Amino acid sequence: MDLFLVDFGAVQDTYHNTVTGGSTVVGTYGYMAPEQFRGQAVLSTDLYGLATTLLFLLTRKSPAELPQRKLKIDFRSHVSVSKDFADWLEKMLEPVMEDRFPSANAALAVLRGEETLATYSTQKLRQPKYSPISLTNTDGRVIVDIPPVWLSSASSRLFALIPLVWNGFLLLMLWIVAASASIITLDAGILLGGFGLIGLWMLGTFLFSAASRTRLELDCDNFQLQRWFLGMCYQKVQARTEDISELKLRGIGLKMNKNPITVFMLRERMRKHRFGSFLMENEKEWLLSEITAFLEKQPRKAAATPSLASPR
Repeated sequence: MDLFLVDFGAVQDTYHNTVTGGSTVVGTYGYMAPEQFRGQAVLSTDLYGLATTLLFLLTRKSPAELPQRKLKIDFRSHVSVSKDFADWLEKMLEPVMEDRFPSANAALAVLRGEETLATYSTQKLRQPKYSPISLTNTDGRVIVDIPPVWLSSASSRLFALIPLVWNGFLLLMLWIVAASASIITLDAGILLGGFGLIGLWMLGTFLFSAASRTRLELDCDNFQLQRWFLGMCYQKVQARTEDISELKLRGIGLKMNKNPITVFMLRERMRKHRFGSFLMENEKEWLLSEITAFLEKQPRKAAATPSLASPR
């Protein structure tokens, strides 16, 4: 079945010509965002209309017939959808326009799993219990210290398991060949050697990431990102804070418990910097909210502001 959403320009003209004076509004009750009644439609107003249309398709009821709770449509008990989709839909239906997604691209990225819903959360998040991350936010300066993760998160344990399974399988193959007293040909030796190098590379990459310490410092003028491995600094990035055009959690294409595994992606000018891949997801979401809140308070270029809170 094909679904077409049609925008009639005549309705838009009538709306603009009749809203003056505050007496007449053109629209369908139940499908209109609260700000549309005041004649203050913005980009996220269309997202609200899309969400109410989806609600009608899911429930076969007008959104106006559904119950409300704290000025929000309480639809969860009337639909049978996944929790992730329900959370996404609820974000689209926020009565306050600033609490919705800032754009259709942002909404689509979360729906596809390319970004997490927490990236656009307007709620104050707290640091997870037992999190070893140190965050200092005083006098217009933020300092974040992320110690080595090792095997403290589910994602780090997953990435530790992959090279172990790979190398274990390779050792099993070598044992079978040795037990059968077979002579390994040159081609087979090259193949096994190649697989062995891949296994060692995966193991080394995991150990390098899991044992690294990250430090991020930001103030109103500059920021600095440093990373250490066994006490040696192997990455040091310095730039102006106003050059940060994007900070988000970006999916790496893998999921755990149906949730995307993400990594911090900080973009300044033409460079991208990634860190925090092995942190727990709730740690990433909390840290993102803290850094984003700090950056949003700084004088910024107009074009960069929407991207600060932009993907598990």
